Amino acid sequence: MNPRTWIVPALLVCGLALGQPPAEPTQFEAFATQANAQIVLEQKVGTIESTDAKLQVTALIVNESDSSSKQMRGARLDFENNTAADHVFLDRRQLASLRKDLAGLEAGIPMLRQCDSPYCIQGTQSCWLPEQRVRILCPAYTLRPDGAAFDAGALGGPEFTFPNQQPAALLRLVEEALARTEKRSGS
Repeated sequence: MNPRTWIVPALLVCGLALGQPPAEPTQFEAFATQANAQIVLEQKVGTIESTDAKLQVTALIVNESDSSSKQMRGARLDFENNTAADHVFLDRRQLASLRKDLAGLEAGIPMLRQCDSPYCIQGTQSCWLPEQRVRILCPAYTLRPDGAAFDAGALGGPEFTFPNQQPAALLRLVEEALARTEKRSGS
């Protein structure tokens, strides 16, 4: 098992989330949503849809309009379902960390299938034991009696469920967002 991922019976997860203070925006979210932010690149990378939810990943490069030297690169992940909508802004460093977490979840699926509880969840250490309460993306893969699902949402925010999807679907989009925001000579 990847040391960045955990497999636990679902009842334990409920106790981990209780009583947590709200998470702060990421530095990229604070930068990209400030009044003087200028979006240099905004490209839709792709979408994951299910009967329960939708996730759109958009690659972003943002400058401060009064300073061409201050720039941040990353992605915005927009979630929606029938009861909620949310977004997560991740810079390239956070996207790279998410890529590792998603790869760990994907690699752990065979082990998760050996869980003998009716509800088992494989999640990430960065979300279950966060060093900081920042709105990073929290992915998980869940086995339940009605099937498997990929779950995701911002730390401290609503969770969005994608039945019959695996972490690999988002992993491909994260890799594409990293490629589209890579710093090239002259950019």
